[in-house]
Amino acid sequence: MTKPGLHRDPEWLRRKYWDEGLSALEMGVLCGVHPDTVRWNMRYCGIPSRTLAEAAIVAIPKHTGKNNHFYGKKHTEHTKSLMSRPRKVKRKNLMIEDRIFRSIIFKSKRWHMTDETKRKLIDANTGRPGYWTGKTIPQKTRDKIAAKMSGRKSSTWNGGSSYLPYPPSWTSELKRLIRKRDGRCMICGTTERRLGVHHIDYDKNNTNPQNLLALCSVCHGWTNHNRNYWRCFCEKVVRQTKSTPAFQDDRLLREIGGTE
Repeated sequence: MTKPGLHRDPEWLRRKYWDEGLSALEMGVLCGVHPDTVRWNMRYCGIPSRTLAEAAIVAIPKHTGKNNHFYGKKHTEHTKSLMSRPRKVKRKNLMIEDRIFRSIIFKSKRWHMTDETKRKLIDANTGRPGYWTGKTIPQKTRDKIAAKMSGRKSSTWNGGSSYLPYPPSWTSELKRLIRKRDGRCMICGTTERRLGVHHIDYDKNNTNPQNLLALCSVCHGWTNHNRNYWRCFCEKVVRQTKSTPAFQDDRLLREIGGTE
């Protein structure tokens, strides 16, 4: 039975909410008003609300054991399948998004902003100070970051192979001829960035021209991660470009062969 007007009584509100542990919904049912009305009157009377931890302590006894409306019941197999379907769909969507991300980043089908979008971004940020404007990272903090990310603690640690020396056949002339043969980054195709020479099998001693590719600085950095993928990817690039004029140029091949 509802008793109108009780939601305006501060003593009744405090006793029901704090002493008896009723919720705003249960108090609204007793008074015949909306729970938001009860909450508003509690704020007006200066009655504080329970924290999440306090609310959990009050709510747990009300919904556990025999007090739970589902006590002694079980879901049917059909209901279980319906409940798991959204999770499976969500997981599938995440897998699709991950696959799309990998195809964009790792296969170099990168998204490029239009000139108009670039111009809008430049106009919006011109003269606007960035977060690090006028700021510097203290040397002590830099040393801590370097200590946590260098050597064996680095995610790209490969047993210290970077400290091993290159063979005598690894010369500046060989790298120049590989850049001349490829003429561009063999992953993204750019000619605007500085080109380096990448070992497909990650073996410094293997200076066979078929094991070398010209890559820009950005793509060369990507190849230090997920090496198994990039090894297969670069081998596929070599197979596809073997028939190109640059790879079939006898004079260039003789020059490369003469540097080994």
